[in-house]
Amino acid sequence: MNQELEQKLLGRYQGFFRRELVLSIIGIIQLATATPAFAHERWVKHLPLAPIQSEIFRSLSSGSWQLIARPVLLFAMLSLIWSLRDQLATLFKAKLGPSAARCIDFIFNTESQDLWSPAARRMIVKISVRIPALVLMYAASTSSLIMPSFPLEGSLNDLFRIVQTTLAIMILGEVALPLVGLSLLALVGFSFAYFGANTAIDILPVLGLSYIYLLMPMKGGSYALHLGLGEVRILQSIIGIAFFLLGVMKIVNFDLTVGVADNYPFVMHDPLIGIFSLGSDPHFAREWWTFGFACSEMLTGMLLATGVFMRPIALFSAAIFTKLMFMDFGWAEVPHIFPIAVLILIGTSSAVRVIAPPAIDLEVMPAPNPDAGKYDLIAQVGASAKNSLARRQAGRRG
Repeated sequence: MNQELEQKLLGRYQGFFRRELVLSIIGIIQLATATPAFAHERWVKHLPLAPIQSEIFRSLSSGSWQLIARPVLLFAMLSLIWSLRDQLATLFKAKLGPSAARCIDFIFNTESQDLWSPAARRMIVKISVRIPALVLMYAASTSSLIMPSFPLEGSLNDLFRIVQTTLAIMILGEVALPLVGLSLLALVGFSFAYFGANTAIDILPVLGLSYIYLLMPMKGGSYALHLGLGEVRILQSIIGIAFFLLGVMKIVNFDLTVGVADNYPFVMHDPLIGIFSLGSDPHFAREWWTFGFACSEMLTGMLLATGVFMRPIALFSAAIFTKLMFMDFGWAEVPHIFPIAVLILIGTSSAVRVIAPPAIDLEVMPAPNPDAGKYDLIAQVGASAKNSLARRQAGRRG
């Protein structure tokens, strides 16, 4: 597209759209109509380089149970601490003072409008709502459906290029976003039908963003988005269940995750995942690392779905996905923008109420008054004597 055509478009639509929106549309069209290079190298390498000890995943040995027990115990411990959150928040605020109140409210999911300034909140929402357009642009330019791992060919590719480019334009312009949400739901359904549930499970985090778009008005865009208590609960349930299922599928499709470890051995040195595979057989390090990775993802899903330390867990998970995309695997992991956007909106929400059972009230009762029983007894005797006297008088009159 030459400069003359760009100027023509800008001049024609200057009265209807902002200049930056028109430039964005031009860039999307250029990107979507470009011929993708290295079509078969659009995803991270995942072919195993050595035989896999598949029995580790197909049978529950003692080693498997040890790794499964760790996230279960961690979840139970964090849930126990969470049940005392009100008492702990009060204690920490008393010990640390008002300066730490915001941090404590953030950790314990306390509803507070003071956690984020209005300007910061608007910026967070606007970026989170708009940035998924980048994923759709990348998918359209690489002949894939939402993710590079879902390649398309022939007329189907041409159709979804147009669809994804249109959705990206609508997202950038914040136009008819509920229709975008419905379209993303339809794309998720198509992925399951076309690629199979065993493969399309990776696309589940997209459901969280489609739900956010459904909450937004046809006009007004991100400024009109308000996540109330009910919306946050639904959103955390969607993303939590998605994470849990992704962890399960890492055990079912173990060969893919082991293949990633073979081609990118540095990922096995991650200390956070290493906690879940610590003490396992070093002769099968990549298999046990994969198993531990799956357990960590299932734990994250359970914490998000139940709302236990939801704010810090959500933002920490968003940071991990960002690291994978920018520092480890690059553009091949650009679909992580979908869960990143959802997790940021959850972690920065000012209307957080957890769906876990309410905390047990452990408030210390005041010490009993030693004279209270004596006074109660005197009052009871006086009332009894008064009633007896009234009955006698009534009998005499009768």
